[in-house]
Amino acid sequence: HRDWLVETYPHLLVAVCEAAGDYEKIEQQIVTIRPDAIFYQWYHSLWKVGLEDIWFIRHNEEMSNLCKKHDVSFWITRLTGRERQSESEYRASTFPSLAYGCRGFIDWYYDGGLLTKKSSWPMIGYVNSLDGDKPLLPQYEYLSRINGEVTNLGPALVNLRHVKSFTVGTHEPEVKFPTLFAGDHPGHTGKLKTLAGRTAPDTPGEKDGRLLVGFFRDADEEYFMVVNLNFDRVKHSDHPWLVQRVMIGFADEVEAVERLSRTTGKVERLALEDHKLIFDLPGATGDLFKVATGKPFAGIEPDSGETE
Repeated sequence: HRDWLVETYPHLLVAVCEAAGDYEKIEQQIVTIRPDAIFYQWYHSLWKVGLEDIWFIRHNEEMSNLCKKHDVSFWITRLTGRERQSESEYRASTFPSLAYGCRGFIDWYYDGGLLTKKSSWPMIGYVNSLDGDKPLLPQYEYLSRINGEVTNLGPALVNLRHVKSFTVGTHEPEVKFPTLFAGDHPGHTGKLKTLAGRTAPDTPGEKDGRLLVGFFRDADEEYFMVVNLNFDRVKHSDHPWLVQRVMIGFADEVEAVERLSRTTGKVERLALEDHKLIFDLPGATGDLFKVATGKPFAGIEPDSGETE
């Protein structure tokens, strides 16, 4: 059937939609169907866990590894119609996925609008209004802003190859910072030495250091995306309890790094102080970096502008 489809409609792409679960079975389907892409249903909003639970993050890791193994494009299906989701929860569906090499997103909602007659906060698509004569739901504003940031990062990410991702301060709670990154993955330069995160002093509970870092490469250089894993069902990404002050330590020879701005799409050159970069990162949000070497940022035209 797959061969007939490809031969009959060569301009179409073949994709399968899969949920977290039996990865041996999923791999059998990949081998049999040979899809161009997998739409992975990473619906953390339906699971009563936080991103700090490492088994949950590893679902994303498992699918990312499976897609790399079989050269299949890795996409994420986001559940967008659940009631009263915060912006940080939508970001939690997005930026950790990008750090694992996700190539695109599909927004999904259940029930075909059935609950619109029962709920004060209908589970309908974020592009729809309540009755047609009322303002758009908050989901539209949240996802429009998030998708705009992804669009700014996209030209670089589609030109990079995901190599490996690490969770920091989650897989072994007793590990203290700084965390050293050993050269145990292909193309690792060893220029990023330490990574730590801190929340505001009055943050309830232990939320320090919940970070994810994904390493990428193009033909010449190493890139890395740092993601703040703090999110909340109610609080938005800029809430003081979710924001982390991130501290990255670099090798002695590194004098500056470059960051691709999520908001402008321009490359920012950031000078280091004592071989460290310190910045605030909103909840469930990620920034893409590379060491400043004089070479252009992948996928970004030099005339797109660079800021200090």
